[in-house]
Amino acid sequence: MYGNMWSEASNEVAITTTAAAITAVVVAGVVVLLMLAYCFLLACLNE
Repeated sequence: MYGNMWSEASNEVAITTTAAAITAVVVAGVVVLLMLAYCFLLACLNE
């Protein structure tokens, strides 16, 4: 009984951790793209 409850709890933790990791990667990717776009625009405006 306890083993089943533990596996369900650890499964939820794994799903939550995976979702958090994916979200962090997506946010980091968006931030990098925005920074690159900003630098690109600055370079174009400076010319």
